Amino acid sequence: MKSISFNRLLATTALAAVLSFSAGGAMALPVLFGGASVDGAAAVNIEPGQTVTATTLLQLQAPDGSIVTIEPGSVFTLTGEGDAISFELVSGAMRVASSGTPISISKGGVTISTTGGAFSAFEGEEGGLSGRVNQGSATVANGAGSRDFAAGQGYEASETNIAGTFTPPPVNTTQLTQTGPDDTNYSPADDQGSEGSEIVEEAAGGGSGGGYGGTPPVTGVVVPVTGTEDTGYVIAYAADAIGIDARDDVTVTIGDGGELNQYQVGDGSDERLERNSNSSLERGNSNGNVFIERWAGGETHGNYYNGFNGTTFAELGRTSHQGFHLMYGKPSAQESLPANGVATYDLAAATSPTIDDGSFAPGTFTGELGILFGPIFKVGIDFTVDMPGDHTYSILTAGGAAAPSAAPGYSDLSQGLFRVNNIDVAQGGAACPSTGCTASVYGLFTGDAGEDLGIAYQIMDFSVPTDDLFRGKRISGAAVFTQGSYTPGDPPPSSSSGEIEAPLGAGPYLVAFDGSFLDESTIALDGDGALSSFVNDYTGAGGTDRGDTSVAELWGNEDVTIGRWNDGATTGYLAKTLDPIVDGYHYAVGTAAVNLPTYGVASYTLAAATAPTFADGGGLPGTLTGAMSIGYGAGMPAVGLDLEIDMPDDHIYVVQTPGGLSSPHLSPFAVYTSGSVYPTNSIVKTGQGTFTIDSGGRACESNGSCFFSLYGFVSGEGGSSAAINYKIWQSFYIDRALTGSAAFTTGGAEVASLSDPLDTPFADGNYTALVTKNGSNATYTDKAAVFGEDGELISYQVRTNPGSESTPNIGTNGMAELGRSNDAMWGRWTGGETGGTGNFNGYVGADLTGNKGMHWMVGNPASDLPTTGTAQYELAGYSAPVFNDGRSAPGTLTGAMTVAWGGAGATKIGTDLDVAMAGDAVYHLVTTGGAANPSASEFTMGVDGSFGGSLPVTFTQDGGTGAACPNPASCNASMSGQTFGQGGKTIGIGYLIGFGDSGITGNGVFTQVAVP
Repeated sequence: MKSISFNRLLATTALAAVLSFSAGGAMALPVLFGGASVDGAAAVNIEPGQTVTATTLLQLQAPDGSIVTIEPGSVFTLTGEGDAISFELVSGAMRVASSGTPISISKGGVTISTTGGAFSAFEGEEGGLSGRVNQGSATVANGAGSRDFAAGQGYEASETNIAGTFTPPPVNTTQLTQTGPDDTNYSPADDQGSEGSEIVEEAAGGGSGGGYGGTPPVTGVVVPVTGTEDTGYVIAYAADAIGIDARDDVTVTIGDGGELNQYQVGDGSDERLERNSNSSLERGNSNGNVFIERWAGGETHGNYYNGFNGTTFAELGRTSHQGFHLMYGKPSAQESLPANGVATYDLAAATSPTIDDGSFAPGTFTGELGILFGPIFKVGIDFTVDMPGDHTYSILTAGGAAAPSAAPGYSDLSQGLFRVNNIDVAQGGAACPSTGCTASVYGLFTGDAGEDLGIAYQIMDFSVPTDDLFRGKRISGAAVFTQGSYTPGDPPPSSSSGEIEAPLGAGPYLVAFDGSFLDESTIALDGDGALSSFVNDYTGAGGTDRGDTSVAELWGNEDVTIGRWNDGATTGYLAKTLDPIVDGYHYAVGTAAVNLPTYGVASYTLAAATAPTFADGGGLPGTLTGAMSIGYGAGMPAVGLDLEIDMPDDHIYVVQTPGGLSSPHLSPFAVYTSGSVYPTNSIVKTGQGTFTIDSGGRACESNGSCFFSLYGFVSGEGGSSAAINYKIWQSFYIDRALTGSAAFTTGGAEVASLSDPLDTPFADGNYTALVTKNGSNATYTDKAAVFGEDGELISYQVRTNPGSESTPNIGTNGMAELGRSNDAMWGRWTGGETGGTGNFNGYVGADLTGNKGMHWMVGNPASDLPTTGTAQYELAGYSAPVFNDGRSAPGTLTGAMTVAWGGAGATKIGTDLDVAMAGDAVYHLVTTGGAANPSASEFTMGVDGSFGGSLPVTFTQDGGTGAACPNPASCNASMSGQTFGQGGKTIGIGYLIGFGDSGITGNGVFTQVAVP
């Protein structure tokens, strides 16, 4: 029966999961539920161009949440590309519920299309399409023209003709008509009793459908419609066979006992349904504003939905265990509802919930509601449905009634109506045999200010098979509630807020906008210092203009300014109408940066931030907290981020770059100081790919990658200010992208203080140096050194050869184990990345994070060295030995040195040193003869006081196996030494034990023991 197939589509509840959608290319539509085959193989995603057969009732979901339902056995082709979706129907029937994407169905030269509406379509008798518009509007077109149809209107169209329906049927059919000779309640089926309709017979227990539980319905009789008519109602219902739905512009007929005898939908709709022989059960109300009841025990009359249904659903019998649950009332005016705050609603009355096939007796319902009023309307639900002999079902949103949090799938508070779909219901019971069980709740606010509320609800699991009347195991019911409490919320923030601290300085200017682009721009500011318009290569000559919007969260200084356009319409490029509270275009504007530092880490504190918003306005504005750092050294300055974006009732999005704020050089974001891809001093991501953060929240709801895009810049003298414009997004949910701007300020770049400052630092100048690092132990003489305020070494010029100069600097490191004798200072660069110029010997750009290090010793050159005698030296200080890969904490150095002076080429140095690495071993660096007999040593001092060579190493295990000496029999150390100052009073050594990642480096400074 065509009417049965068609109504199955009409009875399907569109799921409201909202997904995002990338426009531009052909897109596959995922199968939401049901089965489909392509060339005999099961299909999970429907690709454009495929001819598909629906093997069961099939639902497809578009990226924006639009639903397309296909009747079993139907054959179709997905033909659309880009921003619109289109189908060619080969055979069968389809239903569309668009959430905004344009969707069309074509067949036989006829096309029906909608944007945001709902319609059904099936093959017409003349080869075109027929169907009905169920919500919004749709356009039917053929070669001869087009015609618009509104909700409730049916259509029949061929290649040459488009007509509306419904035409009253001839009197010898069982289809309802209101054109009986003298009786407006007359139907030809009334003359035929149960013999006239197989549907009625099935409901009574016969027919192909088999019996239903409960007392059979009273059928074959006509009960005239009596009572008082009243208009202006909204009605919602949930029932076996037809599902759950709602209507507005309804006229009700109320009997003398308060029973609902009929409802009729206005607006030219042909929907009119009579209670007829059903009993009016479990009637209830809340303060006389909203009403409920259950029709059961008889058969309805009238017309449900449209003429194509005939008696399929209009003249349907229900046993005492089944039910048509209705809720109706006059909606509260939107302006009378609370503007903000939270209201709780207590149960006043409920119908007895019923299961589709009546296999269990009617049950009981308990529960409560919580409503969050405001710019984002939310519904908190906590219902319990107890079906005797079956199961107790829970309909519970996150947070329940106490903390409203589940965003409605649909809300139209101008009619006082809301709809919440896809509430997960736990597996269990006849109605929920799978994990895919959900519930839908349709609600209505009534009374002067929404103090009364009614609902219709249904629990459904599409894995449950249905009979030929589409009755399965759904549970339906209705209830009314009375407001128990109301707590007003904070008034909405002003759409204009903030102020600048100082006027923005002279250009050129950079503009970052909407988390989407950054470019050098020509700008205009208003009298408050807010951005009014800008023109750049992205906007074209027309630019982007603020229009009549306001600016919220305005802030600025002489370097940068940020703000959020809202509450109005922008013009030009990316023109958009913006909500006063939940929407916004976020911007950041900055001047050029000059004289950026060359080393150190600049710590930036948050000066101001716009309230981050979702692109679709689907949540309340949030807050941004955190900080930023920029590490100056090798290459482009690296930008470290540690941010939290807290979106109310949603999620805290955490953005933290590798290394955090303390080691920004590990971050993929950098200040763009060279090249032509981005403007100079832009903050962008370097390298390939995108930066990801943990998924979660409505911006990143799926388990796929959650992306963080950033466009920003440093501005002002020395980069004293910075601003960022960001976007958090996911491909499936791009319409929910989260955007915002933030401004930061700094006092300048600093070197981390890892040691106590020296009492008497060296002055900048030329010095001798011994530097030890992974793979290198070298001495340099008479080269320029620069020192910091604590006395730490900032830079040293290791190479002056023209064309290959190289001057490493401390970069983002600090200097640990800082010390000084009369003639030398020492310490270890660690914790970051070295900076500087040139690339000699790997000094610049070295990664010294964690426990790694580069050891420096800098001092006065040696002079007037003794030529005779023996001198003992004691350890004055050292930079801690470390493994090259930083695998464990730094170690210690102990020991002594003796020098047998004999002049250049004859002076010998004896050592007796222990390098202890906790949890590993103690390594012994002992020259032949040791400190006791330096004359036997391998090391001989040169004329400039330097010496070096290698010596065998032994070790004593101390919790490990001697990682630096994997082959103990052949383990060696490389040692270099340098004498500093007048008379050879200070001698320093640098050493390398082993090699590679497991090698150990360190240094030590020895001073001559005074002779008594």
